[in-house]
Formats: sequence, structure tokens, C-alpha cells
Amino acid sequence: MIKVSSSEAAKAVVRRNTEGVQGEGRFDVFDELFADDFTDHTPQPNTTPDKAGVRKLYRYIRAAFPDFHAEIHWQLTDGDWVTTYKTYHGTHEGPFLGVAPTHRKIHFETFDVMGVQNGKITDHWGVGNLLSLMQQIGGWSQPAEGLMIPPSVRWTRGSMLKIYLTKLLTLLCLMASTTCLAQSPGAKILVLEREQGEKRVRRPREKMPNPTSEFILKVTPQNSGSQHLVLGTETIPPGGVIPKHRHLGQDEILFLQTGSARVSLNDKDYEVHAGGMVFFPLGTWVSLRNTGAAPIQLIFIFSAPGFDEYMRCSSVPEGQPAPPQPLDEVSKCAHAGHVEYEALSGPKSK
Repeated sequence: MIKVSSSEAAKAVVRRNTEGVQGEGRFDVFDELFADDFTDHTPQPNTTPDKAGVRKLYRYIRAAFPDFHAEIHWQLTDGDWVTTYKTYHGTHEGPFLGVAPTHRKIHFETFDVMGVQNGKITDHWGVGNLLSLMQQIGGWSQPAEGLMIPPSVRWTRGSMLKIYLTKLLTLLCLMASTTCLAQSPGAKILVLEREQGEKRVRRPREKMPNPTSEFILKVTPQNSGSQHLVLGTETIPPGGVIPKHRHLGQDEILFLQTGSARVSLNDKDYEVHAGGMVFFPLGTWVSLRNTGAAPIQLIFIFSAPGFDEYMRCSSVPEGQPAPPQPLDEVSKCAHAGHVEYEALSGPKSK
């Protein structure tokens, strides 16, 4: 009897998703392969970062490209993590990101990483050459000057690994460009006054002090349709603390309208005053303390949805009872919101 390693089993699960679900549209297999608490750390526009969001994305792509399928070039594993490099192929027969059917053959490359636990896909990160796809169906035109690669960084010979790394870096740049250029499908104009928005009250929790009890979510996918931004406001009283945490799927900007704060970024402290701002990319350990005698009027902006789900999960609408929240429930909320708190998981390396 041949024993299959956990890494090989994980690869088989990912391959079955690529070939059976994405390539054949077998959504009975999708329900079997994806964990109920699945998290997509790089969700696409107009989708949610969960199992339902991926199902919606897969159906949308198959409606636009009915013969959608992938050519897997290689897979690498690190325990239960599977990295796959592949090229998708299809024929553009349905609307896609605002472009009417062109009946053209398309192909584009992707890299993705999937986590597999107990035969179920639990996590996903991915980048795809969507800029190339949009060019092929006439949804984007290259500027006249084109894209130039300086001779000093060109490789005339090299290993396959170098070639793949070059492709990966290119895909990352192109994906970023496409995200910046693309408007969220279904997004709408939104104008709110100071006290308008989704008002919520945080639930008390052990070990993790709340910076304040009340906050307002002003721009989220629910009220604006935006898949690129989340914005909210809160008031932090003197001595109030935002506990140490890091976001796994979003960059963030903090803007202090009033007050003074000590902000710690990867254990380096910064003094920030009224009118000041802080930007930090995903993966940065951050905490904040109001060091002044006056409240801080704070605006927070995220580069993508995700953390707003944690904020909803750990709070209640204004006017409703806010019972204490057990730590195991807070941990589930943190997983759903793509955030890691040091108080929940213990000190982490930077």
C-alpha cells in the first residue's frame, strides 16, 4: 500500500479544484473542497472574501468564458501550503468587467497559494495577469510610450527559476496596475455628513481593551459597492488604546483630526499630532495610545474590504444590547476580518 504524504494530498485537492471546479464547472465538487470558514486574502472586485464570494467569482468567470480551463505548469508545496503556476484559457462569450462578448480566444497567467487542512481549502492568495486579459478583449489600451525594461536589468541567459521569478514580479506589478485602474462594478457615489453612516458599538472583551465603544463605518461594499476602499471614524478618549495587531490583507491609513497619539509600528514608536497621518502596509504590527488630554478624532482608511467584517463581527448596531464577547468568538471574528491580534496569539516575530 502506497502512503500519500500530506503535501501530495494537498496538491491533489488544489489540482481537483483547478480542473474539476474551474475547468468543468462542477460546483458540487466546490462545496466538497472548500471549508465553510474559507478566507480569500486577495478577493476580486464585487466579491466577498469567503466561500460564497469565491463561488460567485467562479460562476461569473464561467459565464464570461464557458470553456474556461487551466494548464498547470508546476506546483510547489510547503506542508499544507500549495503554490501553483498556471495559464488559464477560454473564449470570451459573455460580459466581463464591463466588456461585451468579443468571441476571442484568451489566455493569462496566474500564481496562487492555497492552504489545505483535512482535505479542505481554507485560505487563498493569488495574482493574475488581468491586464493582459483586458488587452486581449479590448478593455484596455497600452499607452503610446509602452513599457520599457532598462538594459541593465535584462537577462540574456538564466535559469528557469529566474524566468519564473521575473514572471511573478511582472504579474504583481500588472495586477496592481489593473486594480488601480478598474472601477468596482456596481460602485456608486456616496455623500455623508459627520454623524451619518453605519453606527456600531463594540462588545466588551477580555484581555483586549477596546479603544472606544462607538465607531461609524462610512464607506464599505455594503453601502457604496466599492471593492477597493473602506473608511470609518471613531473617537478615542484620553488614555484609550488600540491593541497591537496586524492586517493580513489590507494596507491602512490613520488620520488624526484632533489630539495626539503614540503609534507603534513594528515596535518603533512615533509621536503623531492633530493633522498628522500614518500609512502602513499589510503585515505591519501596529498599536496606538492616546497620549494627550483631549479625545482623538480618528479617520481610518483600508485599501480593501476585510477588516470591516471583523468590526461588525465584534460589535452590534447602535441602540442594541452589547453583551461581552468570549475570546474564542473574538478569534473567529479576527480570522474573518483578516487580522491577527498579539493578545490572542502571543508575541509574533516581525
